[in-house]
Amino acid sequence: MNNTSKNLLAVALVLSFVATAIPAVSAQSSVNFGSQVKLGDNDFLPLSAAVSIALAASQPAALAADTIKEVNFGTGGIADSCFYYSLGAVAAIAKFDVRLTPCQGKAAGTQVTDSDVVEKAAPIILAVPAVAASAVKVVYADINANGRYDLGDSVYLGSSSGAPAAGFSASTGTTVWTIRLTSYGSMAAGTIVKPGDADQTAYGAVAPLQPASVALFDADLSGAVLNAGDAVYLYPAAAGVAAGTAVPVYAVRLANGPMAFGTQVKLGDSDFKPTATGANTALIASAAIAAGDSVKETNFGTGGIADSCFYYQPVPGALIAKGDVRLTPCQGKAAGTQVTDSDVVEKAAAAITARVTALVVAFADVNANGRYDQGDSVYLTNAAAGFGASTGTTAWTIRLTPYGSFAAGTMVKPGDADQTAYGATAIAVPGGATGVTFFDVDLSTTANLGDAYYLAFAATGAGVRFPVYAIRLANGPAAFGTQLKFGDSDFLPTAAGVVTALAAASVRETNFGTGGIADSCFYYSAAGAAAVSKFDVRLTPCQGKAAGTQVTDSDVVEKAAAVVATGALRVAFADINADGKYNMGDSVYLTTGAAGVLPGSTGIAAFSIRLTPYGSFAAGTVVKPGDADQTAYGAIAPTLTTAVGVTFFDTDLSTFATGLNAGDVAYLFIGAAPAAGTPFAVYSVRLAGTSLVANNGGSTVTNTGSSSSSSSSSSSSSSTGTSSSSSSSSSSSSSSMASTSSGPQTPGFELVALVAALGAALVLVRRKL
Repeated sequence: MNNTSKNLLAVALVLSFVATAIPAVSAQSSVNFGSQVKLGDNDFLPLSAAVSIALAASQPAALAADTIKEVNFGTGGIADSCFYYSLGAVAAIAKFDVRLTPCQGKAAGTQVTDSDVVEKAAPIILAVPAVAASAVKVVYADINANGRYDLGDSVYLGSSSGAPAAGFSASTGTTVWTIRLTSYGSMAAGTIVKPGDADQTAYGAVAPLQPASVALFDADLSGAVLNAGDAVYLYPAAAGVAAGTAVPVYAVRLANGPMAFGTQVKLGDSDFKPTATGANTALIASAAIAAGDSVKETNFGTGGIADSCFYYQPVPGALIAKGDVRLTPCQGKAAGTQVTDSDVVEKAAAAITARVTALVVAFADVNANGRYDQGDSVYLTNAAAGFGASTGTTAWTIRLTPYGSFAAGTMVKPGDADQTAYGATAIAVPGGATGVTFFDVDLSTTANLGDAYYLAFAATGAGVRFPVYAIRLANGPAAFGTQLKFGDSDFLPTAAGVVTALAAASVRETNFGTGGIADSCFYYSAAGAAAVSKFDVRLTPCQGKAAGTQVTDSDVVEKAAAVVATGALRVAFADINADGKYNMGDSVYLTTGAAGVLPGSTGIAAFSIRLTPYGSFAAGTVVKPGDADQTAYGAIAPTLTTAVGVTFFDTDLSTFATGLNAGDVAYLFIGAAPAAGTPFAVYSVRLAGTSLVANNGGSTVTNTGSSSSSSSSSSSSSSTGTSSSSSSSSSSSSSSMASTSSGPQTPGFELVALVAALGAALVLVRRKL
């Protein structure tokens, strides 16, 4: 190695040292114990902060009231114009306004900040012609030519001379313009439509008007004002959509969403949860074939069951029809696919007798807990009891979910492992509401090709979300025969309905040493038993187990330990962003301190525990005197809320009455006590079961405003996809008394020394070179 190489290696080592030695700032991007529930996570659904409002660009006298503003930075030509969405109610570009086109080097979908002085000083110009009834309008290019706005259609915002009408013009001046709010082919969202552009040529004369309004998700919990980081959506609905409404399908993201500016909100996205079009209807098949049967069997061979195909018919008819869902593979097409116009052989085949006894949806109780839940296998059978092997066209059982190596959609044969193990004991799925309904992908209001079908085991209705462990039959974001479960993009977990306050009655402290706080362990106990009990949640690491894990039968040492009296407890928070309210990034503590006080932990009856991270201090660590957060917030940590408490998502459907069970996902719920079925509030804190969040696609998206954080195409021709299982979990700290320091603070002497060392190394290299 020559001297130059040696010196470059030295610089690299210094850089490596710098990278590892600079203190970390507070971050809660991973899904683990103590992480906050936020926009982009799969266990949270954003709701609008206020009634949706109209888009407006008016005559000169009312520029301040306009929600669409235009400025021009050149000679007056449209190429020099920038467009903004504004709620500032001022006749100027203001802080927090959203760029609808790129401007001054900033991308569409970003927000104006204090530093954007050029934009804020620029005069607003008239964005629409000075003619009576002129306005801005929203239109769409009906890409799939089905006569309605839906997935893949392109959306445009443009000026209108007079009352808005269909069509959109090319941009030729500051009052004659059209902006793409979604992409079209290679032309990006946020671009100006120019004369001769392909979309203007194809759709400019025919693009229908689309009712539209704007709503926002209140990321900082400040109320119905547009602030930094708030997620802004263009709703495909007229103004007046109520506050608290979930973002509708095919809304367009304008700022700070979990996916890029100009993308459509669709099935499979984290900020959308599908709902049923109506009531689920039973699977019906008659002994004497009837036109009203929703399950049909056809046979393409000698009459044996191996040659049979089975279908679900959304609209029962005499023959197999377009849109019918294959429950078994047929004619080279997989189970879970739909019949199309080209499937002429199947559509011409006559139905045969489908059953001789009642049609039943039964399940194998794989985990032997006496109820249907995650991992149980589901069967469609015509057996009178249990489920029989398939021996003929009138005696058959179909797997609607997998069992071991047997795929969903296969026929159960004599001697198959599941039929041997469960055939005699399988029972009908209880509840009396088993049936199929669909999510209306194309917004036609009727069952069509491409709609997502689910077999639900609880009653649904228009606008009702699909229940947990429903089964996907077609076009969902995961495969045919998969169960809808916690962490999936098409399921929203909800509270079990009872909230237990974090107080002396629900927090257990044990001590495994000399009585010092360093030897204490803390637990949340839903049962409120006198001792640490099975299913209690560790709030700090203990006996080699991480915070956020649950006590099991094998944890005999912890369950035998004496419980220490904790005294009065309070939940406090450090207002990291100093905005006077609890929101994203604020740290949460369980403390014995009085109101407004966050004491360092000095004994078993005087302590503070981090329930969320602070800087390099992990959630589940004990606050020591002199720690950065204790120094900064010890005298100013307000009580979080009088309504804070713990509830959970009932993973095994045991109901809350049986208490917190293994695998239930527990949350510190922030806000008023939720009723059963209430989604978890934003910035609630995860306490247990976080592996279910992380292992099923937990997002690391934050609400800080990048418009391209996790872009996906909005022009997909199908909603069918494969569910991601990417994990973003990280381990909680293994130490209950972290000795490393740091909260959000300015790097000090260590960084200065490292920079000096780096400078010296660079000088040395320069001399040698």
